[in-house]
Amino acid sequence: MRSPTRSVALAKLQPVQIVGGARSTFVVSQDGKVYAAGDRTGGCLGVGVGSSHVSAPTLVSALSHYVVKKVATHSCCRHTLALTADGKLFSWGDGSSGQLGHGNTASHDRPKMVECLLGKHMHDMACGSGYCAAVASNGELYTWGNGCHGRLGHGNTEMQTKPKLVSNLNLDLDLELGLYSQHPAFSLMCVLLYTSEASLTVMPGKSM
Repeated sequence: MRSPTRSVALAKLQPVQIVGGARSTFVVSQDGKVYAAGDRTGGCLGVGVGSSHVSAPTLVSALSHYVVKKVATHSCCRHTLALTADGKLFSWGDGSSGQLGHGNTASHDRPKMVECLLGKHMHDMACGSGYCAAVASNGELYTWGNGCHGRLGHGNTEMQTKPKLVSNLNLDLDLELGLYSQHPAFSLMCVLLYTSEASLTVMPGKSM
């Protein structure tokens, strides 16, 4: 397909968010349901195991009892996060670097709640290459997963298999969170926190 073409299947879902990467697409519908299509190798779609390709948007049934307001996925769609309207966080896909936040390196083919963040009321989240970050409604920043280059901001390069508070950062801002896995010139790992007035770059990694 060489030109934009209207997708009737997507339009019927009345999407409020569409995100995707190299292998998959996720849709959040107006009523807070999540649908997925694409390559589900490794459980990356969150719809369980089966044939490797899902050609039509399919309900992620494990989230059907929640109202989801946002989904974030890695650029290669290896792991994904979903944030509910009441501040709960779910993850699924590849967990080999601890990036699912469940205290281990297991992978999951269906969404699983990140239990250690219960009660924190999460505000935003993002996925990077083998790691994740999330901001609570009180401005606390949590990171977890692959800690190489110090990109998690905990003063070391260790893997974190559960979300860990970035203790030297205390923000009381309305934040939007973005992760950049690698700067093309400097091989920098960083987290960007965007405010309504400016962008603040924090937790730079080790440059080569």
